[in-house]
Amino acid sequence: MLAVVFGLAGAIVLGGADFFGGLGSKHLGSMRVTWLSMMTGVVGFFLFFLLSGGSWLTQASPAALALGGISGFVLAFAIVFLYASLALGPMSILSPLGALTAAVVPVIWDFAGGTQLTLLRYVALGLALVAVVLVAVVREERARRPGIRGIAFAVLAGMLIGSYMILISLTPHDSGVVPFIASRSVASLVLTAVLGFSAVWFWLQRRRRKGSPRADIVVGDRGEINWRVGIWLAIASGLAETAGDIFVIAGLRIGELSIVAVMTAMYPAGTILLATLFLKERLTVLQGIGLLLAIAATAMLAFG
Repeated sequence: MLAVVFGLAGAIVLGGADFFGGLGSKHLGSMRVTWLSMMTGVVGFFLFFLLSGGSWLTQASPAALALGGISGFVLAFAIVFLYASLALGPMSILSPLGALTAAVVPVIWDFAGGTQLTLLRYVALGLALVAVVLVAVVREERARRPGIRGIAFAVLAGMLIGSYMILISLTPHDSGVVPFIASRSVASLVLTAVLGFSAVWFWLQRRRRKGSPRADIVVGDRGEINWRVGIWLAIASGLAETAGDIFVIAGLRIGELSIVAVMTAMYPAGTILLATLFLKERLTVLQGIGLLLAIAATAMLAFG
């Protein structure tokens, strides 16, 4: 039961990270916010490591550092492909597709490894996967059919996120948050390189065309940047993501990967709830049904 609680708590908090990150992107741009959030995560995990009495000598084993570092490399490219898919759109289709893929990959891995669940939990996982899709559906007027490239990027992003979950679950149980420190450090380095390359590329493109910078790379329709607000929101996103991942790793240490992964994949629910409370956005009927299914699946997993 605790694994379900930790997984769901992680999803809600990670949804909060996306909420802050989304708001920050309006002021600073998604690439900058992602980089700042990742750097905040490095600091956040290191502070948690120190405050929780972690020992680098005993917890920073070669396996913990290697698996953590590889997971960071995977996570960085997952983010790149995720943003690429959402930029191509439509989000209403590609966002749920990515979330579903991210949930299914660890489930397949877990079952291939011989994990056995009760019948009730199998049914609950099925309901939870449906809930993942429904809560991730975003309202988009004049939605169009997704292109092959958008679908490929969404599926690839989901596969990489699912692989990231698998790698983290394989880290030694006595490694604490050391794998996350390694993961965020490597991801930050990769994203720094990607951000630097993107900046040079679009600077050259802008010089050739002698036009204004692309709005989706900067912010808003007019490309206006608010550093103060954007930085604070990016930091909030990074801290929330740190807290969410701590819940996730706690769930993985005491429960099945398949259950924790599916619970965590419900992170859009946290974003939706915060947007409803603070931005007065309305739930769609499908999202409401998805939240109800998520509650039912959580109860079935907890007591099954």
